[in-house]
Amino acid sequence: MVLKKSWKVIEPTNGSTDLHIYEEYTEKEKQKYPYSQGIWLASVRNYHKDKQQENARLIAAAPDMYKVLKDVERVLGDVFETSNDDHQPQLVPILMKVQRAISKAEGMDDEESRSARPDVHERV
Repeated sequence: MVLKKSWKVIEPTNGSTDLHIYEEYTEKEKQKYPYSQGIWLASVRNYHKDKQQENARLIAAAPDMYKVLKDVERVLGDVFETSNDDHQPQLVPILMKVQRAISKAEGMDDEESRSARPDVHERV
């Protein structure tokens, strides 16, 4: 017979921002360890309940932001290619930030990003 234990979440108290997850003890274990919360499973560091909605909205918007960023990269690249030399130095840092953000969203590290996207500095 397999006993299924439930989990419980202990929210931050006394100024702490750490949330702890425990597996509840069986009745026998509760008698043996009356002052314990249960079997510790995990902790979530710097948990802020008020940030949950903010993070959920950001995650929900991420696909749209990614598509827009890809459009911005294309347009900035076109402008960079057709602009005169006076404007190119202003475009370089912006285009590089856009490319880094896209690469990060695509799961690339810095080296993979450089090989996937030509270095803007080489075109200046």
